[in-house]
Order: sequence, then C-alpha cells, then structure tokens
Amino acid sequence: MDFNIKMLDMAKRIYNNELLEKKDEHGKVVLSDTEAIKALVDKTFSSNGVITNFEQLRIFNRLIVETAEELAQGRVEPIISMVSDYKKVGRYDKVIYEVPKKAKITMALTASGAGVDFVRISPSARKLPAKPETYQFGVYYNIEKMISDPVNEFRNAVNYVADYKVKFIFNKIMSLVKAAVANGSIPTGQVEEDANVTITDYRKIENKLLRYGKGVAPIFVADRNLIDSLATSQATMNLGVSGGEGILLTDDLRKELLRSAEITQISRSTAIATDNPFIDNANSEVEFPVNEGIVIAGGSKSPIAVREFGGVRVNEGIPSIEDERVNMKIDFRLDATLLLGQALGWVKDTAVLI
Repeated sequence: MDFNIKMLDMAKRIYNNELLEKKDEHGKVVLSDTEAIKALVDKTFSSNGVITNFEQLRIFNRLIVETAEELAQGRVEPIISMVSDYKKVGRYDKVIYEVPKKAKITMALTASGAGVDFVRISPSARKLPAKPETYQFGVYYNIEKMISDPVNEFRNAVNYVADYKVKFIFNKIMSLVKAAVANGSIPTGQVEEDANVTITDYRKIENKLLRYGKGVAPIFVADRNLIDSLATSQATMNLGVSGGEGILLTDDLRKELLRSAEITQISRSTAIATDNPFIDNANSEVEFPVNEGIVIAGGSKSPIAVREFGGVRVNEGIPSIEDERVNMKIDFRLDATLLLGQALGWVKDTAVLI
C-alpha cells in the first residue's frame, strides 16, 4: 500500500476520534477506519511483533509524522507563539528578518546545533538573514501496543512527535534567552535572579517593559509555580505601608488564587503558564525549570524570531528487538534568532521548587 491522501485522511479521523464506519443495506461493515488501521499494522508487523515489510514500516512511520504535522500544528503554534515570532515557511525559502528600527544592537544571537552563536551585525543594519540548521530528535512507539490497540497507540505516537517538537523548539528559545542574560544583551535592569523574588522586584522589570512597549501590557511566560509565587507576593505585599498587606490584591486575583487552576494576571502583565507536566513516576521531575520565566514587552511582535523551514521528516525507523519498539529518527530545519534583548525581561527565583 502506497502513501496517499486517503490514508492521511483516515489518520486524521483516527487522531480526532472521528472514526468512520459505513455499512451496507444488510448491516455488514464495508468501510471502517478501525479495521483500516488494523490492516495497515498487520501488513507491517507479524502477530509476534516481527517487522515483515520494511517498506511498509517506512510508510507507516511517515503516516505518523505527516499526521502530527497536519493536526498537531494547532497545538505547536500557539505554544511557541507565546514567546516568539513564529512562522512556518517552505523548506528552502530564503528568510530575511527585519531588525526593529529602535534597536541599537551590534550582535544577534542564533541557536545552533552546538548551542548559541553570536552573529555580529552593523549598528545601521536593518536586515538579518535567517540561517536554518537541520536538527534531529528521536521518538518511539511500542510494537505490542500498536498491534493490540492500534487506534490509541497511533494517537499516542502522533502526540509523541508533536510534543517532542514543541519541547525541542521551546528549549532552543530558552537557550537564546539565557545566553542573552549571560552576555548582557538583555539590560541588567530587566533581569532578576535571586531567592524569594517579590512582586516589587517583578514590577521593576515590568515598568521598564511598559515604557518600552508604550504602555501595552507585557506578557509573562513561566511555570505555574513561579507565577503562583509572584501572585502570592502580590496578594500579601504592603508596599511599605504598615498594616497595608493586600494593597495590590485585586478582586480578580483573589478569585483566581482561591479557585482558578491558572493565574492569568500578575501586576499589569498577562501571565501564561507553560505546559510542564511531571516526567517521572515520583512526581519530582519536570521538563523545564519551574523557577524561570520570560517577560516580553507588549505592543509589537516578539524579538525572538523562529522560522520552521518545511515540516518534520522521518529520517529512518529502527526496530529495537530487545525493547519491542520502533525508534523513529526525525529531522526538521529551524532557525531561532534573538534580534534584540531590550524588549525582554528575565526572572529566576531560586526559592521556587517543584
């Protein structure tokens, strides 16, 4: 069976839990997405979990990745767009970034395979070409589960690809921001790293970014623990007024602290919590640090430019006989560049823990 549009349409329905089933006038099933994905799995693996057709395996792996690109993009884009100017372009397109006119910079930071590169540019330059690199990551799915429960395991495999892609890009963005903090690209007055960071500390950064953004509210992107810590500080701060605790406690914040799963406002900033679930069985580890957050000036697009060139591709699928799984090596082209640091703030509270 060759890869085709009908197969991709079936995969979309499976992922969205919109399984198609048609019966004839006698009640006999003549078309079923459940049976179709099962047949596809049966053509790829034997009942003992042996790969019977490697060409079919390549088609099946491609179906997983193409489905992730088509449907999971709706999850990828909002998350990455929270902190960056994100766009998807053609794989071999030429992209030129426009450097903001009010920026006075002598270098830009670009994520690379080895870490972060510093790219020198003329102070008068207003354009900077994107330099995409090819990155690879690996995900796997369980052969036994794919055979016994193909519908749900197919959905899981699609989610593995989409989730890892989001994490990979977000890590690149965080690497850029941390490098900008380290080399002074973000002004020191917009960086707060300490234990027990208070709402007063945060407002110093916020005030600078409010001025930079001409009064438009900044966006604070962080783990819910850091957001909650600052919200609690805001609720209890007295601003030096004896007996004035709660002077910054608004009715909305009071309601959110009492009942909401997420705090959406810190001081005058819009707060957005990152998706940062536990990654171990002991509920002691998460993907991203819980005590770090980015503050982005409002009023214009993010100074962190991210361009995805084309989509993800399956480089190869390697079976692991011992673990009874298929390891998929996936690649995609990406450029992540911090054009200027003046529009960013950084908060790290070493007292905030999981």
